[in-house]
Amino acid sequence: MQAPNYGNKCPRLPAEGLLNLALRRAGLSPACSVLDAAAGTCVRGRAAAPRADRVTCLEAASAMPEAGKSGAEKLGIANISLVEGVAENTPFQDGCFDAVFSRLAFRHFASMEKPFGEMNRAPESGGRLVIIGPGGGRRAPAGDSGPHGGHARPLSRQEPRQNEFAALYGKFGYWTAVRETRRVQAPLSGRLALTNAPEMAAREITGLMKAEIQGGGATGFRPRMRGGDILSEQGHALPIGVKPVDAAGKA
Repeated sequence: MQAPNYGNKCPRLPAEGLLNLALRRAGLSPACSVLDAAAGTCVRGRAAAPRADRVTCLEAASAMPEAGKSGAEKLGIANISLVEGVAENTPFQDGCFDAVFSRLAFRHFASMEKPFGEMNRAPESGGRLVIIGPGGGRRAPAGDSGPHGGHARPLSRQEPRQNEFAALYGKFGYWTAVRETRRVQAPLSGRLALTNAPEMAAREITGLMKAEIQGGGATGFRPRMRGGDILSEQGHALPIGVKPVDAAGKA
């Protein structure tokens, strides 16, 4: 499922430090093959390329991989291939990658289990599945008629919770080699755009953030002003799951 504003140019969440940490923790080697699932403009793929033998970026929106290709060419990266397709139905054989990465993608899927199951097929036995995303967000229950026009907490209404990912890792038999959470400050305008917050909710959220900056009640996002925009804090989770190996040496 494609997010309504996925291809729009808007501020992105600044988690590059977390991405570099994920690449280090995943233990990539020069012989590794890497899949960047729901790749967008292949930010992860381009970051992984110097550490791997080959990188494949899978993305549904045709304009996004083209932007990634242009970016790779400017950096002189030649070991990236771009594939148009959806994470819910990947066009790859089972076990053809050493590591699979996905970042900030699961908010866009109607169901978590289908894309997770497809990503599960991609790494080989003993391979890594790395999902980077905001940690601790609460998903509003369906039909919630809270104060934000049907969304109890618009800033996190589309964000899967860490325990939902933990349950999926467990269901598919992964053991978690790394589980970390880092605090990241991001422009509020970018987060509202990415979560497609309704206009009324966006105004209310902005008002609450400004009120806290001026000494009002706490929102839980520790906002502050910078360059005319509000920065709000959010935890980003970094779970790295290792695909199980059975007695025959197969996943």
